[in-house]
Amino acid sequence: MEEIVQKLLVAMEPELMETLRSRAAEEGVPMAEIVRRALSEYFRRTDDRWERALRIVGKYASGASDVSEQHDRYLEEAYAE
Repeated sequence: MEEIVQKLLVAMEPELMETLRSRAAEEGVPMAEIVRRALSEYFRRTDDRWERALRIVGKYASGASDVSEQHDRYLEEAYAE
């Protein structure tokens, strides 16, 4: 089965385009390859960040039962110390 390739037209500032062009030439790859790598890394990092954040949900206890309602007050008190 053939892979379906979709194209996307992207507008960018001239300086960014020149940097992309130079980097692709240095590495001997198409500019599209650099863009694909950058997007893959961006989405990987974004996914990792959410996963790390979700792993700590409920992990710690403050002992207070109204943190969701009084979070601003608790933060103010913590920063005042």
